[in-house]
Amino acid sequence: MRILWLKSDLLLPLDKGGRLRTWHLMRHLAKRHHISYMSFAENGQEREIDGMREVAAEVVTVPRSDPAKRSLLFYMDAARYLADPLPYAIAKYRSAAYRSKLTTLLRERDFDLVVCISSCRQ
Repeated sequence: MRILWLKSDLLLPLDKGGRLRTWHLMRHLAKRHHISYMSFAENGQEREIDGMREVAAEVVTVPRSDPAKRSLLFYMDAARYLADPLPYAIAKYRSAAYRSKLTTLLRERDFDLVVCISSCRQ
């Protein structure tokens, strides 16, 4: 089976319960299925991207960076979403680049299953 796994961030480091559960689930699935994993990644996460290949045959990333919390840029970014009907923690992940890359993947390949995991970074 060909699985496309969508998530907002990489699973590494394995420092939270949700990441650990997802990692172990994917590890078991990867024994029998081809998993393509797509997420955002920040500059400097090459090691984490390489590590993801332990549970995914293919890792596709879209560049993204968050301003430092409690910084002026953080508050300016949050203010952009005041009138947005979606909560900030969800709306900030809206991305034309992610959508474009996902559309290309779905057009070019046949997947038997698409798993979409939503999470909010704290």
